[in-house]
Amino acid sequence: MRINDPAYCILPFNHMNFHPNGNVSLCCVAKMFPPDDGFYRDGRTMLNLNNNPLKQIWEDSSVNDVRKQMLEGVKPNACVGCYAIEDNNGESRRQTENKRWRRYKEEPNLEFLDLRISNTCNLKCMMCYPDSSSSLMSDYKQWSDKLDFVPKNPVDPKMFNWFDEDFIEQLMNYKDSLKYLYINGGEPFIMPLHWKFLERLIEEDVAKNIHISYNTNCTTYDDKFSEYWKHFKRVTLGLSVDAIGDKNKFIRYPSNWETLNDNVLKFIHNPVLNHINITCSIQWLNAPFLDEFYNWAIPIINQKKRATINQNFIVFPHYLSLNCASTKFKEDLYKHFENSKYKEHILSPTMISYLKQKEEYDMLWNEGIRFVDTVETTRDMNWREVFNYDYRF
Repeated sequence: MRINDPAYCILPFNHMNFHPNGNVSLCCVAKMFPPDDGFYRDGRTMLNLNNNPLKQIWEDSSVNDVRKQMLEGVKPNACVGCYAIEDNNGESRRQTENKRWRRYKEEPNLEFLDLRISNTCNLKCMMCYPDSSSSLMSDYKQWSDKLDFVPKNPVDPKMFNWFDEDFIEQLMNYKDSLKYLYINGGEPFIMPLHWKFLERLIEEDVAKNIHISYNTNCTTYDDKFSEYWKHFKRVTLGLSVDAIGDKNKFIRYPSNWETLNDNVLKFIHNPVLNHINITCSIQWLNAPFLDEFYNWAIPIINQKKRATINQNFIVFPHYLSLNCASTKFKEDLYKHFENSKYKEHILSPTMISYLKQKEEYDMLWNEGIRFVDTVETTRDMNWREVFNYDYRF
């Protein structure tokens, strides 16, 4: 068996995905519902960093079943999302990670952490949940009270306190094997313990071996960030921007466009940052305006030697996914992008796989429209005026 086996993914062997509430999953695109998220005991008890030590979750959980299946050439149910993308000729997370690590592992060795260390956040992104944004709690309650298809999301603030100094010491047990940290939130740059963790890695003289990657909502910038980052092997940054001006404000409310644009330029010109990636999270709401987005983003990335634009496709909530748009909606978008000056940027293999899918999900589409109507009641904006496009199914 080799790294290109169609069932194999390196992530269960070298990676853990920590959620802000202390849950752990195989990766950020794996199924996140029982019993398929990979970190259970006895098929019943979900392990959580609030209650279980890191060592137990990594070594003594149902992730071992996933590893065994992959080594036997069996595709685990938790990973069906990646396999579906591949079946439609798109490039999946499984494939990109196998390419990135370029190694086939049979024994687990923790090298890569996806650290979503808290739900502390200053924005209320419409595709997010209170589990990932403390600011969203009140608005989300209103949405779920009005819409029966929006899950109730009761949040106990105590769930988000697992990332403390004691947990940082648990992580130090793996300091010599760690090679890559993806740090997210919430918004990582407003979390003091995130900086404390970096200090410990610097003190232990292992920062020089570690590549840090972030996602930020671009609301916060300080020159002092570089005093930490300069000690690490590499630091790369994902800048989450989904549209231009008021469109981005509606999606990532109440993000201020002038502040965001100013901070993006500061990040771009920061010499300590090795790579900048402007990441657009694509859903049916902003997809028709990608020409406008690329018209802004391309001149920005051209100002840095190592800068790119990334497409991130919304999977959850399902009713915001581009998948749930009608066949005609997707066909019209494809024709438009075929004639766009940014065709080569927009029509990625994964974008094409979304736009070429023929399934009809009119129930999800109607739920999505009702959801955006409801979101509008908690913003000082009219979404149909901001997104001037025909969204009929």
